[in-house]
Amino acid sequence: MNITIITGGFPTPLEPGKYAFVDQLACAWADQGHDITVICPVPFFVELFDKKRFYKNEWQRITEQQNSLKVICPRYMGLSNKKIAGIRTKNLSYCSVRRAIIRAIKRNGKAVDFLYAHFLPQGCHAGDIGEKMGIPAYCAFGESSLWSIKNMDLEKVKKSLAKLRGIISVSSENKKVLSENGLFREADIIVLPNGVDHELFYPRNKTEVRKKLGFPEEQFIGAYVGAFNESKGSLRAQKAAVDAGDTKMIFIGGGSDTPKGDNILFSGRLQHEDIPEYLSAADFFILPTKAEGCCNAIIEAMACGLPVISSNGVYNDDILSEEYSIRIAPSDVGGMKNAIKLLRDNPIQRKKMSITAETASQRFDVFRRAEEIIRFMVQKAEGR
Repeated sequence: MNITIITGGFPTPLEPGKYAFVDQLACAWADQGHDITVICPVPFFVELFDKKRFYKNEWQRITEQQNSLKVICPRYMGLSNKKIAGIRTKNLSYCSVRRAIIRAIKRNGKAVDFLYAHFLPQGCHAGDIGEKMGIPAYCAFGESSLWSIKNMDLEKVKKSLAKLRGIISVSSENKKVLSENGLFREADIIVLPNGVDHELFYPRNKTEVRKKLGFPEEQFIGAYVGAFNESKGSLRAQKAAVDAGDTKMIFIGGGSDTPKGDNILFSGRLQHEDIPEYLSAADFFILPTKAEGCCNAIIEAMACGLPVISSNGVYNDDILSEEYSIRIAPSDVGGMKNAIKLLRDNPIQRKKMSITAETASQRFDVFRRAEEIIRFMVQKAEGR
């Protein structure tokens, strides 16, 4: 299949974790023999104001299995949301993005079998472009809520999404949100939680990786992967670890809420392929997130054999069970502290949860998910 992915972001050298879930799916499809093009529109002159968002106009992404996919970053005129002479500037931005995507598709010069968009605004573009160019279009709804379309005209969103053949929802809760808000036909939504590459994420020998990374071999260590902000809960996780006592921490990510403390062994960004070693050096994973679509970081931690401490929100229901996780209210620092102490003081239970977590992660394989999405798109394109 020739698949064109429309996305609002893609990993860069300065932000290797940005939209890693899109990169993983694109690479999985490429490794399965599909011809993949990623189109990631970028505003003109964005590099002048945000060096982290630097994108080349076009380049080849080489997968771990040495297959390639093309990444195209057409420029568009990004305008703020203002009303000038009765015209909403955001509508001009929308049209500029759509034209940029169409130009990229035509310049690529390949017949496209499917358009696959990630996040609802890109899904609107896919719906409109798919109808205009006669290409079956689909969208992944991976947001934690409807935040991505809050500044868009809801009726226009519904009309654009109605042109899609189907939507891939990353959780049962997300499917419910789409249906209850009348955004899409329930019969054409499939629930497929995010997947992990088990060829990259698997448990390493704990003693060996701790020695390699310079971490204490006998210390109880926790790991956090995610943005350093209030929603993900980096500071709450650090306070819980400090309150629990005798607990070192690994914080992988970046942001304004950077944890600080003598118990921190590492804090900062990593290349995605380096994360499994750091996870393998830990004894548990913690992420007191307040909102998710479907959290890749949790599934990756499970694949590395880590018991999980995370939120009791419905967004985690599809991926977490009590056999390998302890779920608490995301603001309950005391509950997190007690969960950390429980895992620290019960090594037999911790080991059992570790084995179960790794086994459970096999349900969320990125290559199997990639195949299921293809199967779904083919069925809907054929009217089934």
